[in-house]
Amino acid sequence: MNVQSGNSVRREPASWNIIAGVGYSFLLMLVALVIQLVIHLFLPAVSFEVALCPFYALATGRIIATVSDVLVYASAAFYNSSRTSKVWEESQTNTVARWTVVALIFASAIFDFTGGDPIQTRVGAFILSGLVAGGVGGLLARRLSN
Repeated sequence: MNVQSGNSVRREPASWNIIAGVGYSFLLMLVALVIQLVIHLFLPAVSFEVALCPFYALATGRIIATVSDVLVYASAAFYNSSRTSKVWEESQTNTVARWTVVALIFASAIFDFTGGDPIQTRVGAFILSGLVAGGVGGLLARRLSN
């Protein structure tokens, strides 16, 4: 929310964008994982290898993971970009969501590179990917918003 005091405009702290970005990145990552799990349940003949980065999934030949990741990230980006508003808070939320999706596409490779590691490493990489994507998305939204 912009608060005007005299001629200057005061903005909320960047930490609000970062917290929103972290939450949104974890939500998108969980949706992508659940979609891949459901697909695996209905197509048991397909080998189940989770990948959250569409570029990594495509490079390693995981077509189902690639398609599900593109569907999740594209639907999230299109949903937020199609909504426009003159209210500053809502436009700021849309900006955070868009930049978080972009950051998540690249930061999720952290999780994907730990494919053969123990479960503790995979969980840690999942958390790190969400934190990095949310932090970068929130900071980019803060820096690049008008």
